Amino acid sequence: MEFEVLEKTKNSLTIKVINDDPSVMYPMVEQLLSEKNVTDVNYSVEHPDIDDPILIITAKKGKDPRDILISVARDIQGEFHNLYQDLFETESED
Repeated sequence: MEFEVLEKTKNSLTIKVINDDPSVMYPMVEQLLSEKNVTDVNYSVEHPDIDDPILIITAKKGKDPRDILISVARDIQGEFHNLYQDLFETESED
């Protein structure tokens, strides 16, 4: 996956997600929606065969949506890493 910042303001961030992976993006959107400093998250695609999805994050006043996205991405990375470890450890115990 690649990310292209389309627009950045004080409280919002608009990103094009190139070659998106739903198994990563949907948990990320879920977690962004649960963040207390996020007021809105929109993840949409005009046409799935032609367009790349767009992620829009709107943060509360004084909060940087980029920092929030980085924090959430690190959390998701940790969750996938833990899952990998659990699966790998389980496999090696058999």
